[in-house]
Amino acid sequence: MAYVIYRLNEKLNLPRLVVGSMFPDLEIPAIIWLFTTRIPHRLVLYSLLGAATIGTMLSVMFTVLIYPPLISSFFKIDKNKVERKCRLSLALIFSCLLGNISHVFLRCHEPPR
Repeated sequence: MAYVIYRLNEKLNLPRLVVGSMFPDLEIPAIIWLFTTRIPHRLVLYSLLGAATIGTMLSVMFTVLIYPPLISSFFKIDKNKVERKCRLSLALIFSCLLGNISHVFLRCHEPPR
């Protein structure tokens, strides 16, 4: 989905869209860690409000602080080049917001298990 959004508007940044669209799933390990006996189905990041606020804020911080060293070491890419792509900007925030919201919308229309 992140790639489709990127192709519709190439002013957005693909790494930011990818991080944003995957970030709500990081809530699942946190749920398992906090509630070892009884695991709730979904919490804050799977709501539209949570994805738009907390999810976006956390994915922006992840994209700026953790993504560049992680990706540059894993794929052997110049760290400075990745850092330039992941600088804090309005486009970064909007890309992370779109990624988070698209994830929530796709998961909301998933049939129950």
